[in-house]
Amino acid sequence: MLRFGLVGRGISYSLSPQLHNEAFRREGIEAEYGLCDIPDLGSFGELMKGLDGANVTIPYKQEVIPFLDRLTQRASVIGAVNTIYKKDGLLIGDNTDCDGFMALFDEARDGISGEDKIAILGNGGAAKAVKYVLDNLCFRYDTVTHKEMDGGMVDISGYKMVINATPNHHPNVSYDGFSEGKCAIDLTYNPEETEFLREARIRGARVYNGMTMLVKQAEYARRLWKINNQTNQ
Repeated sequence: MLRFGLVGRGISYSLSPQLHNEAFRREGIEAEYGLCDIPDLGSFGELMKGLDGANVTIPYKQEVIPFLDRLTQRASVIGAVNTIYKKDGLLIGDNTDCDGFMALFDEARDGISGEDKIAILGNGGAAKAVKYVLDNLCFRYDTVTHKEMDGGMVDISGYKMVINATPNHHPNVSYDGFSEGKCAIDLTYNPEETEFLREARIRGARVYNGMTMLVKQAEYARRLWKINNQTNQ
C-alpha cells in the first residue's frame, strides 16, 4: 500500500486526509493519507522514508526546501513547496498551490481587469504561489506584510480584490474599503467563512474561501504521485 501525508504543525483542522482518502477509494488506488504533525523538521528525513509522497503546509513550505534533493522549475521560481514526490530515489519539491489558486482565481476574477489593483495579505508560502499566478497573468498587485498589519490598520480602499494569504482570520485592514463590485478571497477553507470574509460580504463584496484551491491542489498532487510511483515500480 502506498502511503502519503501532510507535513505541518498544528494541522488537526486539515481536510486533506478526507479529500485524498476518498479520492483513492474512488479511483481504486491502494493508498492511505494521514497527518504528519511535527514540531520541527528535524525528523523530516526519517519521516519521508516511510512515505511515497507528501504535501507540505504551514509553517514548512519554505523551510522544507533545504531538505529536498531538487525543485521543479516553478517551485524554484515560487520559492515554496507544497508537494513532494520521489523520483530515482530523490525527493523532488513541486508546487501545486499555483494550480489550485489558478482555479480559484478563475472563479473570482469576473469584473477584475489587468488595470485593477490587487492586494495580497501576507508573504508566506501560499502568498508566493498567488504572486506566481498573478505574475503569469500580468495582474498588478501589492503585498501587505505581517509587519505592516501589526503596525496599524492597512487601507485597502484602493484595491478591487483583496486576497488573505495569512492564517489570521481577521487581519488588520480597513474593512470599510470593501463595497459592491469588489472581491475578497481568503485562502483559508476551515472555517468556511472567516471574519475577513464576513466583514467583506456584509459590505457587499463578492467573497470566496479556499476550498476550490484545496481541492484542485490536491488533485494535481495526486497526479504527480501517480505518475512517479508508476515510474518507480
